[in-house]
Amino acid sequence: MSVQHLGETYRRAIDARRPSEYGGGVWTVLVRRVNGTVELLFHADPRTGAVMTPAQAIEVAEALTVAAEDLTLHRRPGSEPG
Repeated sequence: MSVQHLGETYRRAIDARRPSEYGGGVWTVLVRRVNGTVELLFHADPRTGAVMTPAQAIEVAEALTVAAEDLTLHRRPGSEPG
């Protein structure tokens, strides 16, 4: 896990799985707010993420929500990823 930044006011770590065709395994997505920006970090590493404005973060959240809703509408039992 990355060290907490002095200007950090929010942090949430989400454990996820990498698809088996890319080697599988568990990794962490870290979302944090630092000095008025939103960071989306993969493997909880600042070198592997994106720094976004609040508007960009909302756009990403909306895109993830639409993608997830589409999956839940079409998912069959036993068709979990990974």
